[in-house]
Amino acid sequence: MSKAPFLPIRDLVIFPNVVTPIYVGRANSIATLEKAIANKTKLVLGLQKDASQENPTFDGDIYEVGVIANIVQIIRMPNNNIKVLVEAENRVRIKNIEKEENEYVTTYTVIKETLKDSKETEAIYRKVFTRFEKYVSMIGKFSSELILNLKKIEDYSNGLDIMASNLNISSEKKQEILEISNVRDRGYRILDEIVAEMEIASLEKTIDDKVKNKMNEAQRAYYLKEKISVMKEELGDFSQDDDVIEIVDRLKNTELPKEVREKLEAEVKNEQEIKADADLYKRTKEAEAKFKEKQKEMEAIELEAKIRASAKKIEAEAEAEAIRIKAEANAKAIEQEGMAQAKSKQAILNAEAEGKKNSLLAEAEGLDKKAEAMKKYGEGALLEMYFKALPEIAKNVASPLEKVDKITMYGDGNGEKMIGDITKMIEKVNSGVGDSLGIDLKSIVAGYLGKGLMDKINQKNDNKDESENIVNKS
Repeated sequence: MSKAPFLPIRDLVIFPNVVTPIYVGRANSIATLEKAIANKTKLVLGLQKDASQENPTFDGDIYEVGVIANIVQIIRMPNNNIKVLVEAENRVRIKNIEKEENEYVTTYTVIKETLKDSKETEAIYRKVFTRFEKYVSMIGKFSSELILNLKKIEDYSNGLDIMASNLNISSEKKQEILEISNVRDRGYRILDEIVAEMEIASLEKTIDDKVKNKMNEAQRAYYLKEKISVMKEELGDFSQDDDVIEIVDRLKNTELPKEVREKLEAEVKNEQEIKADADLYKRTKEAEAKFKEKQKEMEAIELEAKIRASAKKIEAEAEAEAIRIKAEANAKAIEQEGMAQAKSKQAILNAEAEGKKNSLLAEAEGLDKKAEAMKKYGEGALLEMYFKALPEIAKNVASPLEKVDKITMYGDGNGEKMIGDITKMIEKVNSGVGDSLGIDLKSIVAGYLGKGLMDKINQKNDNKDESENIVNKS
């Protein structure tokens, strides 16, 4: 902890890096200041909680957070007070304040700031500066140099303190801002105060405008009233109509010199013309008043018609919007119904396809099993099946001959040739059946009939094929 002279301050909060003038007039404060000037030391400045106390006891009378400041300049006033320019360096926490002889002394610790250079701090500083710039423009009590200097500041904490010191808020609120060591949180607090002050300033401007308008209306009414009064004085008071009539009657019945009569008649005529002009003016003003009244009535009727038209328009727009929403809902419902039907049909088709697929797979599986079983059969069983089917095959091959009434054979061997053709056709069928089953029927038959017999049959067939080829070539 450090030790330094202490000055209690009333109704003024001093922020770091801000040059601030203070006035010192209390005897103990002057003695403390003089000692600090003589010793070239710094001062600890703290705000009094109760500004009305001349001699604070320091037992809860001073806020715990103050500043440590350098003395920049002193000006001695004629009334023995001293004006001091101070520049605060840091926030400090005030520990113990004591009175040594006629001087105040305190122990203190410097408060370390946090979140001074974070991205969030930068963002909130920009927001505060933008609002403060609008606030200055609205208030109009600050010089343009203040904004220029703030734009050049790179230290966010310093910039926030400068803006806080220039806000039109109470000392208590400024003290609360001074006690916030977190720079980011300080920015948020200053932003809240600026927004609140701008709202108050806007309301004050509205009130001022209303008062100004009222004053203008009152001044205008007074002006018109005075103008009417002057016009009445210029035109005169024509309430003496009976007197004028009486004078005219007396002129008719009185013998007067010609010149006197003419003069009196001219004056009476002049008075009558003046009254006629005054009546005309009065009637004109009354007509103007009635016209303005009618005009106001027409304006009121027109305004009412516009309001009704606007209401009808709003009602129509609302109804149209409701219809649109209903149509969209119906369209969506129809779309969803169509999608549901499509999904249902798709499910049916998928089920049918799946059933057909399963049926085909079962059929294929049956065929596979049948083929597999055929393979497991012995040759004897196959031949048995083959010879059972052979008569049916021969019958089908020879069936076209049933429709022939008569067959005439010419030459030798024609009957044998026909039988050979039929045999050859049956052989082709056998060959196809053997290929489809994956078995060699000739080999199986040969095994049972004997190889020599089968060779003779094959040789005979080959000789027939050869002879047919020769005949065809010739």
